Amino acid sequence: MSTVSVLPRVTRSRSSDHTARYIARVVNWQVDIHPRVYQPPTDVYETDNNFVIRIEIAGMKNGEFSVSIEQNVVTVSGIRPDSTGPCAYYQMEIRYGEFGVQVDLPSLIDADNIEAFYEDGILEITLPKAQPKRIPIRD
Repeated sequence: MSTVSVLPRVTRSRSSDHTARYIARVVNWQVDIHPRVYQPPTDVYETDNNFVIRIEIAGMKNGEFSVSIEQNVVTVSGIRPDSTGPCAYYQMEIRYGEFGVQVDLPSLIDADNIEAFYEDGILEITLPKAQPKRIPIRD
């Protein structure tokens, strides 16, 4: 289980004198996820009718993902196990362990028609855009 802490994002600007003093001020809030959680390569694109999220996570099975949506933020998480067992690596570029991806969508979606597929190491989530609701006006 990852721990999540909320930290203020701070910007720093140099003061007018020539010393290396910095003045910190709070701009907004960000969510800082535990540093052991990594983010796999992720593509997000938009078509005429959908938003599509593609995440590269090879070596997983369908039931090893958690996909949720809350207030137009899609969260994908899981744990990719290291199948090599104890060994000494000469080179290690493939990440294992807990991962997480959060995507903030720019507009409303039709949550009842979301589709997700996992094939050949790619998790693809298709999120249909919500269509405007027409409200009839009575005389």
